[in-house]
Amino acid sequence: MSIPEHILPANTTMASRYCTAIFKIPVPVKLPDYLHFGVDVGFCIPRSCNEQHFFKLLDRAWTVKRHSSAVMSRYNVEVDKIATYCHSSPDNLPKDAWFWAAIVSLLGLGIPVVIATALELFIWLRWKHEARNSSRLQNLTFPNSDEAGNVEALMEDSGEQEAQGLLGHEITAISNHADFRAGFLKRRGLPVEVLMTFSLPWNTWKWWTLPWNTWKWWTVSGGHAEGPAHPLAFLDGIRVITMIWIMFGHCIFFSCAVANNLFAYAQENFRRWTFQVIVSATLSVDVFFMMSGLLCVYTALPRFNAVHGVAGRARFWLVFVCHRLLRNVAAGMTFAAGLVISSILATFGIAYKNDYLPGTLSFADNIDTIYIKPYTRWGTYAIGLVLGWIILKQYKSPKRWSFQGMVVFSLVLLSLASVFCLSTLYGLYGYVSQAVNFPSIGVSALYTSMHRPVFILGIAIVCFLCTTGYAPSIQSLLAWTGFRPLARLTYGAYLVHPLVILFLCVGGQSPVIMDNLYLVSLLLAAFPLSYGFAYVLSMMTESPILACEKLFGLR
Repeated sequence: MSIPEHILPANTTMASRYCTAIFKIPVPVKLPDYLHFGVDVGFCIPRSCNEQHFFKLLDRAWTVKRHSSAVMSRYNVEVDKIATYCHSSPDNLPKDAWFWAAIVSLLGLGIPVVIATALELFIWLRWKHEARNSSRLQNLTFPNSDEAGNVEALMEDSGEQEAQGLLGHEITAISNHADFRAGFLKRRGLPVEVLMTFSLPWNTWKWWTLPWNTWKWWTVSGGHAEGPAHPLAFLDGIRVITMIWIMFGHCIFFSCAVANNLFAYAQENFRRWTFQVIVSATLSVDVFFMMSGLLCVYTALPRFNAVHGVAGRARFWLVFVCHRLLRNVAAGMTFAAGLVISSILATFGIAYKNDYLPGTLSFADNIDTIYIKPYTRWGTYAIGLVLGWIILKQYKSPKRWSFQGMVVFSLVLLSLASVFCLSTLYGLYGYVSQAVNFPSIGVSALYTSMHRPVFILGIAIVCFLCTTGYAPSIQSLLAWTGFRPLARLTYGAYLVHPLVILFLCVGGQSPVIMDNLYLVSLLLAAFPLSYGFAYVLSMMTESPILACEKLFGLR
């Protein structure tokens, strides 16, 4: 579409915007309302035009084209006005009520962060100043290095108490920054302590100096590790790797909605065996379901056993009612098995009744009936509950087992885990590549109902081996300290990454041409941006709330 020459004088420029029009193509089957099948055509229109103007221009141009072309008049092709859109830049977005609500929320969280950060800088400078003065006074009072060392040790042991010098001078012991900061805030009162929970440097320091460290990746240590790694430290690696899997799947999914060469890309890549990891990307969410159940049992049961008295147990039951069943092995295992079996049966019945294709091949059809329903997904959560109970019991191999026996035991379980995971990731390759015919309704329903629990069972076996020490190499890799900071931001990254990817895909002022290089570049851009926004979100919301809970004795 071009602008007539008489509208603008020659040798002038006009600000423009890029729009994508989708022309519907008749298909023999009925598609869901959220799927838009058609041909994408890119247009460049003046920036002053909105989407309504664009629709009018399309209707006028398409009407003329159909009447002037004998070929086009044969087909009932129309513009899909729901899927047609114009790429927008941030400066063109409307300033509606939600925009101002977001601005007010950001200011409400940002102002305390700025004030607390400035006060944190003041406290640090005050600490450095007093520490310098204390050091000078100590050198003047104790010229002997041995006496100075003894008093220095006394000062370190006494915290903020006062030590009496040999010459009658009172020397205020300047402790480390954390102790000095705690004393400074305590003397200023509770309101200042609450305000300082928003301190960006302090929250960042706490986020970075984390437990579960196995070794410092940013330094070369000549000795052994600082302490034994937490038995669940390997979950950090699983979190980060799973988030990369989810992000890459969303990069492809969101790009498909705006790409101009979707059919060409799908025809070239969809049948490749390597692409089956993306076809099965919905399994990644079940990994988090399993970890939720594991951590729920692992953290709740010890706390329940530590509670004494009727009032304490009643309060705990209000929070974790279901955990009473898990104290009884038979009842707990029966309950978990019931969850898994009921989930499988419910999924099988729905898939069989609606004649779904196996697994994710019918994702567009079963997203409303299977994917988002709790009773079809709680089976993987129950597997996590059982795994958490097994880990709490601290399983150990029989003493009569030799080293060779433990190696065989590990290899057998790793082989089972590999079969379970790989069979579900690549199990549909034959159908996708059209090498074999699609299975019957019963087989398709059976695969749809079983592939998620089977995949998570493989992941659970790996978790069990890492916890019990039967897979030390895998445990060391997944428990790498570099994963820990990113793992702490998993929840925030999961929330914000769809917005980041959508902005990168839809907000561009040029057409999207899908290829592998574009998708990798999109992932490399979305990954740091998502975790950067997740860091800001954590520093402004999660960290202050956790600090306030600790301040008021709620944790």
